[in-house]
Amino acid sequence: CKFYTIPDWIATRTHLDKQNNSRSLIVNNRTHEICVVDGASSSVWQMIVEGKTLEEIRHYAESMEYDPHELNGLLAEFIDADLISLEGKNNVGIGIGCTPPSAIDVELTDEETTEWIEIEAEYRQWCIENGYLFATFIETNYRCNERCVHCFNPGAAHQDHERPKRNRAELTFEELKKQIDDLFQLGVFRITLSGGEFFLRKDAFSIIEYIRSKKMDVELFTNGLLLNEDKATKLAALWPSEVGVSLYSANPIIHDQITRVPGSWEQTIGAIKRLVAKGITVKIKCALMK
Repeated sequence: CKFYTIPDWIATRTHLDKQNNSRSLIVNNRTHEICVVDGASSSVWQMIVEGKTLEEIRHYAESMEYDPHELNGLLAEFIDADLISLEGKNNVGIGIGCTPPSAIDVELTDEETTEWIEIEAEYRQWCIENGYLFATFIETNYRCNERCVHCFNPGAAHQDHERPKRNRAELTFEELKKQIDDLFQLGVFRITLSGGEFFLRKDAFSIIEYIRSKKMDVELFTNGLLLNEDKATKLAALWPSEVGVSLYSANPIIHDQITRVPGSWEQTIGAIKRLVAKGITVKIKCALMK
């Protein structure tokens, strides 16, 4: 019984509209490409996600009067786009141990970037119209290894003489798993994880791994101070769609005055360079202030 496997870099969700028509969003975080499939093609895709055999897929196609040549063409397109591979086939670049792309491997043009935004925006609107929650944001903790003068988290200290009184009563990993399960049932495609500083959690990678095990998309917010080479490599292997990194100035002195952590600018810039070198999309975030 041959069946197809989905590479680690794929994020996907399949939803039903109010008339029970199937629709799937598929994101390839390796090539940074996005696509939407509808109807019987979407149902075929979901069967692949669920691990159905090739024989089961062909039987379904026959029951839906899906032309065999069209089905073969669809599967071939999925393979060509690095969305699936036939088990046992050693397709180049496909496999759990695949090395993430370097920054020079993927270059999106302005036209491709615009197309990506438009496709996702259209699917997001479709989800709203059909009663699904497309994305959500989880503040996993309030603890932080910076002491930013503008921090809005409860209990943050804004003066040097103040002691932080941040809430340390955080959800456990099991509690977060339950929350993620509930969000999955609501149809969520993407979860953004933040803090405080997210990577201060000892279970940070376990949380990401759990979300990705459901083929949901993951974005992260971080200051980057804890993302050394080993952690950046581990993160790249989990294929987040984007990592937002806080950088408050191109001037190291100003940045460090805002974070109130000497050397933080150099550490953050180092993290950005490591992430970019591993092919991870990085968004630099800067709060505007006096």
